[in-house]
Amino acid sequence: MKSKFKHVLLVIPALAVSFCTRAQSITSKIYFPGLIGLSMPLSQKNIQFKNAITLNTGAEYRPKEENALFYRFNYDAASKKYRKNIAGIVPGNVVNGTAHQSYFVMGAGYRLRHQHMGYYFLLQPGLATHSFDKVSGNAGEFTISQVSVSNFTVKYSAGIEYYLAQHFALIFEPAVYQNSFKSIKPYNPSQVSINIGFTTTLF
Repeated sequence: MKSKFKHVLLVIPALAVSFCTRAQSITSKIYFPGLIGLSMPLSQKNIQFKNAITLNTGAEYRPKEENALFYRFNYDAASKKYRKNIAGIVPGNVVNGTAHQSYFVMGAGYRLRHQHMGYYFLLQPGLATHSFDKVSGNAGEFTISQVSVSNFTVKYSAGIEYYLAQHFALIFEPAVYQNSFKSIKPYNPSQVSINIGFTTTLF
């Protein structure tokens, strides 16, 4: 009985090491990029958006580290001051306000990597959501609520990476959010953003 127990004690560490090795081989393929940047809306005749700070978070799967395809999901967000020139151009009824924009995009790209440098381009279709303030009530009481609308968007981006370690890199990434389709309303103009940040794995 004691002999069997000793065998079990010997097997458990071996299984644990094997599990950790396999888990690390999987997690080393999943990167988590985080970037901050400046979003610059393209011109619109009936509504004027100001530049805004953009926050980009995501998860990226790399089947291979070298020159190869990769896949990324992004959640990008920004809050932009705006002024509308004519009534009814945005869902809310505030003339000077703030629009909260969120982008949920997912797609594929291709990366070239040489020593400490990496270069990539990426195409990500997805959903854009915009929230505007709406004021209702009378002279004595006012209620502020949010009006949200969503539409299709496509994000094009390219990046330059500098690897400080095998799985840690600094990033410079310009991007374009293509929103100016025929069915898109003026409250969602296309925009350009310039972002910097880093990407790394959990382990």
